Amino acid sequence: MSINYNNEVAICGITREEINTAGYLHCGHVFEREAIKQWLQVAGRCPFCQSFSYPNEVADSKDRAIQNVALIQTGALPGDSRIIPRIMAYIASFFPKETDAEREEREAEEEIIRVKFLEELVKDEERYHRSRGVVGR
Repeated sequence: MSINYNNEVAICGITREEINTAGYLHCGHVFEREAIKQWLQVAGRCPFCQSFSYPNEVADSKDRAIQNVALIQTGALPGDSRIIPRIMAYIASFFPKETDAEREEREAEEEIIRVKFLEELVKDEERYHRSRGVVGR
């Protein structure tokens, strides 16, 4: 069975054939599973974006690939009660940290949006009561 995306057959960038058994890397690229495992044994990098990967990180979905990397990098084992915080910390490491100034700016923008929303809500309520003939609200 071929892997389809938007009714198009997915072609492996290594074998140049249809992908029957998908092998995802944490970067999101997908290849024929055995082909990418063999490639990574030699090259150790994604053929497209050059991100480092190992054959044991290849998975059946991108989410599972990220989890595999997290398991390997953190040394956590499946069933380990400490696995979730370790995985979350590892995944968070992919995203840039928000500085205090950026956080304050974001919170100020969110507060402006919240205040505008509340003002509109009050205006809508006043219009509703006026339309019903209720005065003094």
